[in-house]
Amino acid sequence: MIDPAAYTNERVRRIGPTLGAIAAGALLLAVAAYADAEQHEPDVQADEARAELQNLRDQHSALQDQLGDLQSAKAILEAELATARSEQADLGEQRALLRVHVTELERQLEATESRLAEAQSERDALQNQLADTQSAKEMLQAELTTARSEQADLGEQRALLRVHVTELERQLEAMQDRLSTAEGEAAARAERVAALEADNASLQAQLERAEATAAAAREEAAGTLAAMESEVADLQSALASAQAELAEATDERDAIRVAGEREIAALRAVLPPAEGGSLDADSARAAAAEPAQALRDAYQAMRRRGADRDALQATIDQATADMHRAQSLVSRIEGGTLYQVQEGETLGGIAARYYADANAWPRIYQANRHVLENPDQVWPGTTLILP
Repeated sequence: MIDPAAYTNERVRRIGPTLGAIAAGALLLAVAAYADAEQHEPDVQADEARAELQNLRDQHSALQDQLGDLQSAKAILEAELATARSEQADLGEQRALLRVHVTELERQLEATESRLAEAQSERDALQNQLADTQSAKEMLQAELTTARSEQADLGEQRALLRVHVTELERQLEAMQDRLSTAEGEAAARAERVAALEADNASLQAQLERAEATAAAAREEAAGTLAAMESEVADLQSALASAQAELAEATDERDAIRVAGEREIAALRAVLPPAEGGSLDADSARAAAAEPAQALRDAYQAMRRRGADRDALQATIDQATADMHRAQSLVSRIEGGTLYQVQEGETLGGIAARYYADANAWPRIYQANRHVLENPDQVWPGTTLILP
């Protein structure tokens, strides 16, 4: 893609020396013509040389103005391009920061989901432990029922022993030993039941704490997840805004580039190919024909009664300047010397002065047919190309 600022800078660099050289050469020719007229020609020719010198000075000033305009256009394009690049760089940095932030949020969300999964796993393990504890409790309760049944049987045996104490005196010692053994076993079983009940209570408390911890973890995870989802939504909204601003900046940059390309195309359209432009001879002659027609129309209107002479004179001055610029482009493409016709001059007189042969006027007419309708009618102010 062509950089508008660089292209304009190159055009100015190439055109500037050319314009300066043309203007300097024209001034030298004019000075020489003026000196020659002072030494060898009558006063009329000296006046003409002075007029030509002034005209060339005006041309030099116009060329300097054109060069200044090109340099100003270059500076404006460079400033606009620098602004667009700076805005694009800022938007790129903001988008990178947003991407880093979204990545960090995604990482935090994954960590939270992992913690929630671990909490759920712990809850499942505790539930399994609770089921095992309940099973053990049921077994202990069955054993306790058995022990109580045995105690009831022993009580009945005591009653029988007391009723039959006389009959069982011989068996008392043995029965007491059995009773002591049974009571020891009952005490041990009672202690075992108490320990199991204590363990069951402890496990129940642990289960309740685990469930409370799991509930708190679920609530915390739910709150954190909701906050993260809200923040992600905000970041997505900010990212969409940043993308919209980037698109707007891109459109503005493209508009600046298109405007620069159009301006460069307009500059190329008024420069010959040798100077990097695209202006051809036919287009240059057509451009010169328009002010030539305006000049003829204005002079003819001057001859009418009641004409606005001031307005027509302004039209003549403008057409004269426009034709001179257009003819200068034709001469840069096809070659030749520019000459501005003065009041009362004819093609034959001009040919006699520059070619030393009045009959050479057809050469001038053929080179300027795009601005001359009639070789016998040459209007003052008309710029001719002398081949």
